[in-house]
Amino acid sequence: MRSPVFLTIMAASAVQVQCAAPPNEGSGTVISIGPSVRVSAPFPNLPHYENLAAGDPDNLGRLIACSTVAHEDLAGQGHHCYVSFDNGKTWTAVLEFDEGPRNSDPAVTYGRGDTVFVVNEYIPNPGAGRTPWPTVEQNRFDVYRSADGGKTWQRCAMFPFVDREAIVVDKTRGQYAGRVYISGVSKGYYAPGGPASVLLYRSTDGGTTFLGPVERPTVEGDGLLGASTSVVLSDGTLAFTTFLVKRDRRLNVFDEDKPRTGNAQLQLLTSADGGESLNPWVTVSDVYLGSSGAQFAQLAVDPGSRFFKDRLYVVWPDAASGRIDIRFAYSADKGQTWSAPITVNDDRPPVEPSRGPDHLLPAIGVNKDGVILVTWYDRRESGDNMGWNVWAAASLDGGVTFTRNTPVSDAANAITDRTEWVQGAPRVFGGGTRRLGATKGRPITVGMSIHPWLLSGGDTDGMAVGADGTFHAMWVDNRTGVSQLWTVPVTVHGTVEKHGARELAELPDITDEVTLEPRSTSYDRATGALTLTASLRNTSTDTVRAPVKVRVIALTSELGVPRVVGADNGVTTIGAIWDLSSTVPPVGLLPDSTTAPRTLTFRLSDVRPIRPKRSRGFASGLVDFRIRVFANTSGAQGKP
Repeated sequence: MRSPVFLTIMAASAVQVQCAAPPNEGSGTVISIGPSVRVSAPFPNLPHYENLAAGDPDNLGRLIACSTVAHEDLAGQGHHCYVSFDNGKTWTAVLEFDEGPRNSDPAVTYGRGDTVFVVNEYIPNPGAGRTPWPTVEQNRFDVYRSADGGKTWQRCAMFPFVDREAIVVDKTRGQYAGRVYISGVSKGYYAPGGPASVLLYRSTDGGTTFLGPVERPTVEGDGLLGASTSVVLSDGTLAFTTFLVKRDRRLNVFDEDKPRTGNAQLQLLTSADGGESLNPWVTVSDVYLGSSGAQFAQLAVDPGSRFFKDRLYVVWPDAASGRIDIRFAYSADKGQTWSAPITVNDDRPPVEPSRGPDHLLPAIGVNKDGVILVTWYDRRESGDNMGWNVWAAASLDGGVTFTRNTPVSDAANAITDRTEWVQGAPRVFGGGTRRLGATKGRPITVGMSIHPWLLSGGDTDGMAVGADGTFHAMWVDNRTGVSQLWTVPVTVHGTVEKHGARELAELPDITDEVTLEPRSTSYDRATGALTLTASLRNTSTDTVRAPVKVRVIALTSELGVPRVVGADNGVTTIGAIWDLSSTVPPVGLLPDSTTAPRTLTFRLSDVRPIRPKRSRGFASGLVDFRIRVFANTSGAQGKP
């Protein structure tokens, strides 16, 4: 069998013209996209698929990306890693794992000083599942460490296999500084036979030896679908997420007889004692896992910006709408509670969601200034719901709102009649092959098919954040005729603001202390004008004092394309602000009293006919919007 090979080959960059997305209305935000670079140029004929990446937050220019590769022979699936020391302009191939037949689930992280870690999942007998705990001679993890920023490597640890592993290092100055954590799950939803478990290993000697695992089993036969990327907060708390798949729930999102109420939950797990125990599960959101592409989440943490230090962010694909959307939530209290999820992709929902377009493989990064960037494989322009481009959106208000979506990749991954079909590894079932829960007496069945990642890109996509705050989006596309790993630098120009606007920064959030009371509404089909006349009611025991300002944080319509008309800051979409100060009495808004009415105006364009929904009822919504209210009060000063 082939052993890991250490390579030093420089990858040439593709010459492209730098471009910038148009500014997002009213936000002053511009997303600039640099030239595309082919990371995998040393292996131009080797298909690359799922990947993960990382940037060194302490050393400018250092980046690492690892990708799964598909071989033509029975080595089947390899795993290659590349490093850059010039902020992604050129890349060097440094690790090649091809000890077949399967290497999987790349995981990477930068440690303290010049250390870097790569985890390779080695599976010599995929699918056999002889025992719940394969020995190290069977399925295993190999942990590789570099002490010089990624130039040279050596294997530092090896231990039994877990599924969809993640690795992170505690880089704080706290009690557990330097600890290395590896998390994963023992069994997924596809391995019946009892509850699955989250597993957590810890190393107190820089990754040479690992203690554990600490185990957290599910109950009632529930399954688990992978662990997300993991993070460490400033107090040393470790955090990662996993999907808890509900028992007896099918994964096919297109089941007509199944209510789309979620077949899984996105759960957060934390450890506050250096990985020696796990805290109770915290539910982030109900999720509907689709049968293709809606499978894994990614977690990120604000590294210490002025307004959002330690805020947690999670992004995942969700098929609850009937197609796969990119969903997002945040926690401002270190994971104890979570915001209501929002959809990041802003393409108009289709008339028939079951036909897509489906959006896949979200990745997330947060830079030192608190800017969030989310990227994903986007199919709004594919036409066949098989190809993709990479799109992005940024947030400068701690994840409350996102900018307009911006294309990142300069070429599409397209599936045509001339597309090379990459064959997957043969699958063997029945006979003496003992999968967990399998019965005897079944014939041997061999299945050979096209590699599933040809149409999905794999299970994960990466993003690296450089020490200078530049984001480095990663993806695969087949513009050369072979699926290759590409990257571009992404710079977000704009100012991170508390509450999303400078004019709101000094005002407390009093949304929990007021409500909106409608007085009248009207809709003119000829002009598309929709008005709502409403007042704010003070539901608290304190007096609300001017200025009182309202910010739109979500704006949608089932029937048309909505815009705000007449906002006081001139914005027509998310981020519009209405100043209601003039509606507040001179003595302030007393408890259980209302402001004078204000008419809020919207305009709908490209209006569709009313139509039945696939699940129940009719699509008849004119405008739905969410707001937050900011003002001073005579008592408690609201939420920060």
